Amino acid sequence: MLFRSDCVAILNKSLYGTRDAAANFQKEVRKFMVTSGFDVGKYNVSTYTHKRRKLRTMVHGDDFINLGNDKELDWLKGKLEERFELKHRGRLGPSTDEMKSIRILNRVVEWKDDGIEYEADQRHAEIIVREMNLDSRSKPAPTPGTSAKQVDEELLAGT
Repeated sequence: MLFRSDCVAILNKSLYGTRDAAANFQKEVRKFMVTSGFDVGKYNVSTYTHKRRKLRTMVHGDDFINLGNDKELDWLKGKLEERFELKHRGRLGPSTDEMKSIRILNRVVEWKDDGIEYEADQRHAEIIVREMNLDSRSKPAPTPGTSAKQVDEELLAGT
């Protein structure tokens, strides 16, 4: 197939990487979630709640993060597999067959005995420091906005 530089093509479907592809995918996700019984979040349209099944879902791009009991999560996984090509990365939980730590959207989420810990990815801070050319011109401080000396003096004074 030959292409001419003086021609314009019209796509009949979304093409990965084009502006409308992400928007069209989100429309399809929304249609799928609503027809599956989910309500769209009032304040964040990327969140969904299934009241009867007690499921909560957050969608970011093509990543689905779901909260619910095993039976309902299995139901949702089956529904998602019917409609989308799915890559299931794991399930976080207390059982020995469940993961205790998983990386979600470049954040570390860990299952602990006393709850769930959520930690930003340290690489984000490193990228910001590098991009702003601060890696050679700055030093870390135990508390942002203060010097290490100030913190040591406050600790010694008991404040």
